[in-house]
Amino acid sequence: MRNQPPLVRTLVSSIIAISAGVAVTTALAAPGGHGPGKGHERGSKMKDPEVRAEKMFERLDADGSGVVTIDEFMNRPGNRAARHFDRLDANEDSSLSLEEFLDRPRRHDGDIDRDAVRACVEEALGEALPERPEPEAVFADMDANGDGAVSEDEFLDAAESRASDRFARVDADGDGGITLEELLAAVETRASRRDIRRQCVEEQRAADELTGG
Repeated sequence: MRNQPPLVRTLVSSIIAISAGVAVTTALAAPGGHGPGKGHERGSKMKDPEVRAEKMFERLDADGSGVVTIDEFMNRPGNRAARHFDRLDANEDSSLSLEEFLDRPRRHDGDIDRDAVRACVEEALGEALPERPEPEAVFADMDANGDGAVSEDEFLDAAESRASDRFARVDADGDGGITLEELLAAVETRASRRDIRRQCVEEQRAADELTGG
């Protein structure tokens, strides 16, 4: 999208704006659609980064000390990883084959130009995005003993390593604990990047529709 001529970019932006207006008008015109209700208000609050950060912090700060430790932070990812492993282990043999790992659900954006979306996001952020490793490379990294399969212990070790890296990124001052302010900053950054990507995807789809791509 960022490489499109100015006229195309203007038309694409207009399409997006018109689509958004139609969606709002339709919602308000629907039965009972007299404007935002209580359910809408609750949803809006949960989208507020500050509210989300506070909720997350309450769940993570198990001892109520006002600081999330590495052990508290690692507890939830470990539990989720164990459940994720069970879902992937289709034949229930307590190990994952490459085929089982590749069969996991992935995010689908349709037939959009992923390189164009990536370039759009990088332009908006003003920085290069880290390269995403291929699934086969991720599997090989988890397969610590190189036997061609990933055991539950190997899977959980990899999840723990990723969680530890995330903790270090959120712990901005590196003091070994995450404060509410640090968590809020991380939540806001992630929300901003997600919104940028969503906009870039919408622009790319609109460009494809306009040009017949």
